[in-house]
Amino acid sequence: MLAVRASPILEVQSLNNKKMTYKIHYAKLDIQGDIPCLEFPSIEKVRSFITSIVYPLKMVNEKVYLIAIQDEVIVTDNGLLVEELFDVNLNSVYPFYEGEDIFIQEYPSYEEAYKVALDMKEVSPLCYSS
Repeated sequence: MLAVRASPILEVQSLNNKKMTYKIHYAKLDIQGDIPCLEFPSIEKVRSFITSIVYPLKMVNEKVYLIAIQDEVIVTDNGLLVEELFDVNLNSVYPFYEGEDIFIQEYPSYEEAYKVALDMKEVSPLCYSS
């Protein structure tokens, strides 16, 4: 018996119809305890969330953000940069892989944010000078 494979178009459509959940671990400045994982049903909801947390920073920078996506760690107080990082990723062909950990953490200073960033990158051979 000869097996018949579905057309590539149907395979792509079935992938597009798959319900993805986007997960962001978001730690507000005053968080106590574990970092909650927020789940979003669509890219548009992720974009709205990112805009809602960085919009106040566009005018007054009172927080420092640590953003961790895949192996990249970025520390900034620039709300526009945070929004741009997510816009670029959200508009790419493969914006986020399912199950990928994305972290957004707020800190009162660069000192605290960089301490955490250093801890996150400790497994890298480039973390410390010889």
